[in-house]
Amino acid sequence: MKSKLLFILSMMIFGTIGLVVRYIDLSSSERALLSSFFGCLFLLIILVITKKKLSWSLIKANALFLFISGFALGGNWIFLYQSFDHTTIANATLGYCFIDMMLTYEGIVEIQNKLRDLVTPLDGEIDGWGVGLEE
Repeated sequence: MKSKLLFILSMMIFGTIGLVVRYIDLSSSERALLSSFFGCLFLLIILVITKKKLSWSLIKANALFLFISGFALGGNWIFLYQSFDHTTIANATLGYCFIDMMLTYEGIVEIQNKLRDLVTPLDGEIDGWGVGLEE
């Protein structure tokens, strides 16, 4: 039950971000930087409360990946906040979530093509669900 309440709370926070961000008089990159700052501050507070330690050796080992993913996440937020300025909040959020669906669909199509390549030499076929069929 607690996990469901936390999930609902997180969806409420994400759902209201457009209303809050739209009326902040900053550029989209400044809003993304502000969001990143507050997110980092929140995570540091959680680390202090739970008394967990950061593994600096693990951070150093993954520094390149952390930098690239942070850069990508910042760009993602800049584009989201910019879309809030140019269209409705509903359309911006729909577009933001739609890319995940498109990437998932692209992955499914790619897997089906690989399966088709595997069964074609065996005189087989793949139906629309990726299930191999014999002729």
